[in-house]
Amino acid sequence: MEKFETIYDVESKTYVAIFHTGWHLLDMAEHHETGRLLNLQAATVFFAFAFEAYLNHVGPEELSYWDEIDRISYKKKLTVLSKHLGFIKDLSKPPLQTILQLFELRNALAHGRSHKSLIIKKTSESPPPHDAVCYLLPWE
Repeated sequence: MEKFETIYDVESKTYVAIFHTGWHLLDMAEHHETGRLLNLQAATVFFAFAFEAYLNHVGPEELSYWDEIDRISYKKKLTVLSKHLGFIKDLSKPPLQTILQLFELRNALAHGRSHKSLIIKKTSESPPPHDAVCYLLPWE
């Protein structure tokens, strides 16, 4: 019996797969009320992962010394690449300000800390909904 050998030359772009996961989670949050907050939180984390994976894709393409700085933070990677490519002057202004906020939320979720005796006072014209306590923290 004849055997066939097939050779594939494949490039895997991890940032694309991660980005699609984020979009799926966002789509689920937009179309399904049940679990919306959980899907939004997960989407946020995956979009942050996708952005850093994209930096890790572009980095070696643009910088010969990328392997030496590969373990620095996403913010430093973004700063190095932006200076090299000349597209960002100030990370604290849009549109890159959004990336910083995305990572703040991602870090709050990924490196969460318990808070004891956290008192939050809310004033409203009507009694709060039954699930109001679920939406007190900034990322909720």
